[in-house]
Amino acid sequence: MNIRFLGALGLLMIVLALPRNSVAEHQRSSASHDSAITISTTAPAVPGQFIVQFRPTASRNQRQSTLAVLGAYVVRRIEPLNLDVLEIPALTKTSTSTAMDRILAHARDNHDIVFLEPNYIYTTTYLPNDSAYQNQWAWSMVRAPQAWDITRGSPNVTIAVLDTGIDREHPDLKAKVVSHGIDLVTADGIAHDENGHGTHVAGTAAAATNNALGGAGMCPLCQVLPVRVLNAFGSGTLDAVAEGIIYAADAGVQVINLSLGGPGSFALQHAVDYAWTHGSFLACAAGNNGTASLDMAYPAAYGNCFAVAATTSMDQTADFSNYGSWVEMGAPGVNIYSGWLYGGYHTISGTSMAAPHVAGVAGLLASFGLSNSQIRSRLCTSADRTAATGSAYTCGRLNAWRAVSAAIPTTTPTLRPTTTRTPTPSAIPQPGVTVMPSTPPAHAPTVTAVPTVAVPGNTLINSGFEDGNAPWEQVSAWNYALIIDGPAHTGRRGALLSGFINGGDALFQTVTVPAHGKLTYYLRVTSDDAPTQPRDYLRVKLYTTNGIPIATLRTWSNATLWNIWIVDSVDMNAYAHQTLRIQFETITDSQWNTWFAIDDISLTP
Repeated sequence: MNIRFLGALGLLMIVLALPRNSVAEHQRSSASHDSAITISTTAPAVPGQFIVQFRPTASRNQRQSTLAVLGAYVVRRIEPLNLDVLEIPALTKTSTSTAMDRILAHARDNHDIVFLEPNYIYTTTYLPNDSAYQNQWAWSMVRAPQAWDITRGSPNVTIAVLDTGIDREHPDLKAKVVSHGIDLVTADGIAHDENGHGTHVAGTAAAATNNALGGAGMCPLCQVLPVRVLNAFGSGTLDAVAEGIIYAADAGVQVINLSLGGPGSFALQHAVDYAWTHGSFLACAAGNNGTASLDMAYPAAYGNCFAVAATTSMDQTADFSNYGSWVEMGAPGVNIYSGWLYGGYHTISGTSMAAPHVAGVAGLLASFGLSNSQIRSRLCTSADRTAATGSAYTCGRLNAWRAVSAAIPTTTPTLRPTTTRTPTPSAIPQPGVTVMPSTPPAHAPTVTAVPTVAVPGNTLINSGFEDGNAPWEQVSAWNYALIIDGPAHTGRRGALLSGFINGGDALFQTVTVPAHGKLTYYLRVTSDDAPTQPRDYLRVKLYTTNGIPIATLRTWSNATLWNIWIVDSVDMNAYAHQTLRIQFETITDSQWNTWFAIDDISLTP
């Protein structure tokens, strides 16, 4: 088989995570020509190969002139991203730092070039483990059986697995593969697995379930599209990975799994953004370097990827897993049992194994018709908060049942009985917060009848919720209506988030922030929990219109002053003229109930 050979300089490991470090600066500031060509010369790459993007204004003659000066020729073209893969024969065998500096210096001075970077290598990174005694412990951890009682997905939903290919004859996958897919490693066109990693990943995401064979898959009825971008050794090139992402997006898949990693790259980021804007949700392995560094954490570290760390059967972060504020979620990734080559099964570990758990739940959510941004929000708000939440990852550990429970009408959940406890609040309001007099209710908030007063210059619509729900959007783990008749600071309607255990709600509106803007809102917290230790949280956050987190403006908890309306104001001038999503979101634990009431929200100049 004509497998593309990769030297030691350019192995693309299935490490399950791509770095964010050395290339982060130039990837996040693509408007700067100089930053766009400040690339890593130490990350593994194919000797003598580069990826270049010419400016649209560059003529054919100007491009040919540039290639002549570089001593390069075009190996392949990636048309949707306006990229060319170049090869410089003089550097394919011997690449010195002086020669590399000459190439980069020319690119820096050539205004026909947007960016030029090495054709990096990305790889799978997993940890073999033949001890399969735990088999599929992960399903109970993330409450998959309860999720399957609600939905097993849909054959109209496809998960693209960009990996080493798939064993298309595997009994757990044979009926799930929608086509031959594509092989971007060789020219035979069939994405057959010669490594095992891709089959393992596909099995976790979508293996046939309840068929008396082998293992189960998170989305049993979802289809699988194999996209081979890594060779038999688990390595692949930047151009293959980028082209594979584009292929999957153009095929219309709802979910893309990327259990691979390597250095940051403009081309890779463009491909990820292309897939996101075409409606695909991307689950990406955070990487197995046991660090918060972004050096080899891509594509997971990109904003349009959902980065997944690996957790253990003890619900702890795996010692090998990457972690940090750039990682969204933890999911089982240690001793994971799934399909392997020749119809077999294997137990291995890695963030490569964690990502397809999330991809499978994304497939379940896509079967309800949720968009990629809605899937991202639902996964985050429904996650279980663990001891590692906030340090190893931001949202929590995957909970499949809570995620899908919020996607359909459900019966009213059973609340813990309210107690006769009457705690004395000890928390002090945050600086700038004003305490408003109010009559404390017993537990469940009551309706007030103070007239609503319009706030001059308010750019938020229906800020007091008196005119129905629109344009506010609501997401509830229990499918509750969040905007209701009471509690209200003024008028008769307000928003009530949480109020039940193991819950997560989100209420948001998209708006353009005015110059010198100030966000003001009224909040009342009521809880059955003790005020001494925060367990249930409300966060005021900003997101892009595509659902990418930007900032957390405020964090409140059950330790906030109770049963009293408080007013808080936040300076928004740093976000002036940006169109953003202002979101109030809650997460509650399995102990006592906490209610967060919100009303009279305004955004004024």
